[in-house]
Amino acid sequence: MVVYLTKRTMSSRWVSSRLPGTVVRSGDTGTYRGHMPDATIYIVDQVVVRPGRAPEFIDAYLHEYAPSARERGLTLDRVLVSPPAWIDGENNTVTATWTVSGPGDWWAAAVRGRHDPEPSRWWTSMEPLIVERTRSMAASADDVEKLNDV
Repeated sequence: MVVYLTKRTMSSRWVSSRLPGTVVRSGDTGTYRGHMPDATIYIVDQVVVRPGRAPEFIDAYLHEYAPSARERGLTLDRVLVSPPAWIDGENNTVTATWTVSGPGDWWAAAVRGRHDPEPSRWWTSMEPLIVERTRSMAASADDVEKLNDV
């Protein structure tokens, strides 16, 4: 995998993202080359949805948000609903888990998302349905050691 360095806007210096397990290639091409740990990283969206709105939110998430997330390199692992019932007057928590294959793919997806205004617009359009939301990243306990190999 090749990860490109980014050029600072205020100077001509190249800055790296300091990815674990990478080495700088000699030459002036401005690219990183090297081994990236092969470990699944999980991106977890946890969304508390207003009473009665979870089915609507899930439908929009799967049909409007998910396609662009896939284009950014994420793979949808699962969508869970808690409690596992539609109860009048009660919030549901929707937990969507995405995966990427290691830090290189995570960084690539993150950079694509930062340069694409659509995810932010979509989340803003969903605010009337949402009480609160969080996004976290995780890995299997067995993979953390190799993900920290700097």
